[in-house]
Amino acid sequence: LRNARTFNLFVEDAAGNRVKDIYDQEYFRKTVLPGSWMVYSSELLSWHGLNNAGILVPDGQYNIIIETKVDFPTATVQRTVKPIMVDITSPTVEGITATEQTPGTEYVISWEGQDAMSGLEFYDVFVHGTYIGRTAYPTNNILYSGTEPKNIVVVASDRAGNMGIAYSEGELQPDEGIITYASVIPTKGVDPDLIYYASSERQSKIEATALVSATWVVEIFDPNGTMVDQILVDGAHETFVSFWAPTVHAMSGTYTAKFIARDIDANISVKVVEFEVYNHNAKIQGLELQELGGEVLETVTRGSSVFIEVNVRNLGPISLDMLLIAKVTDSDGNIIHLGSVEYGEWLVDVQNNVRVGFTIPNSKPLGNYTVDVYVWDGWSTMNPLSTHDTLEFIVVE
Repeated sequence: LRNARTFNLFVEDAAGNRVKDIYDQEYFRKTVLPGSWMVYSSELLSWHGLNNAGILVPDGQYNIIIETKVDFPTATVQRTVKPIMVDITSPTVEGITATEQTPGTEYVISWEGQDAMSGLEFYDVFVHGTYIGRTAYPTNNILYSGTEPKNIVVVASDRAGNMGIAYSEGELQPDEGIITYASVIPTKGVDPDLIYYASSERQSKIEATALVSATWVVEIFDPNGTMVDQILVDGAHETFVSFWAPTVHAMSGTYTAKFIARDIDANISVKVVEFEVYNHNAKIQGLELQELGGEVLETVTRGSSVFIEVNVRNLGPISLDMLLIAKVTDSDGNIIHLGSVEYGEWLVDVQNNVRVGFTIPNSKPLGNYTVDVYVWDGWSTMNPLSTHDTLEFIVVE
């Protein structure tokens, strides 16, 4: 991208409806900053499948649109279209059967799989809690050597990374049965009174116990109910212990772990546990506008000095260099103020209230304004360490 008078990045659905505004900027320059600071980062120029209301869009075909126009009186808008498919629906598997091939020793396990969007990619097959192999789509059978397979699990994966699971016994409902304890506990820090979250860098300990030895399967589901991972342990055990972390780009929110235990008599017990994922290193909360003395403000008098205050915590797992950026914009999106505070070696679990002061000049209009707060690792790298927070306020005379 070369110098542009206007730069607009957004997402349209297949019908041409705009579903997400990603970035809109005037005087987008390749090497020169304009009179007021502009904030560029991979986070600001990314789309995570949400619409303007923050809701995950439905499955389907979408287009990422870039519209630019150079700074010339007769210039026309240049439009670049990048098609993209959104697929958040799990594939389905049904009709699991085991047909005897060699009496008492070999069986052909078969099934039927379907995926309406991105297409099936492969199947993973488990028998009696043991992984026996993978087949690439469209192959929908596998040869199994051993005693008659009574507990069969087939996991289908599509090209978008969604997974669907089926059991030869049918859908499993929560019934704790022999399971006496199950938990998913994010790695704790130095302060036991703080809330801790799982992330790609902070794994969680997954553990369970049963009254008798059992084969264990644990399925992990994201906030949309999509299975994102499956953990198995070979052999039968009374105790299950493992560790799990989401991927770097996994969404934050409430996840579910389904613990499945099968005893020697093929009785199945199921227990469901919820846990929280916050896939960032730092967390900001409690964003407020304050007077010098700490009184919280909802309106700001034009020409007066006020402070943006926010609580920042390093969730770990290591000490961080942090850059807090506070951006103030008017109702037209013009940047009125851009302030920042840098911290080196912010220790794990330490949380502090950070303040950034600003003034709305007397030359600026009255009305609605917005504060956006970001936490990055520095100006040179601009990697986000936290989700950003926003606050609206009114400027009065």
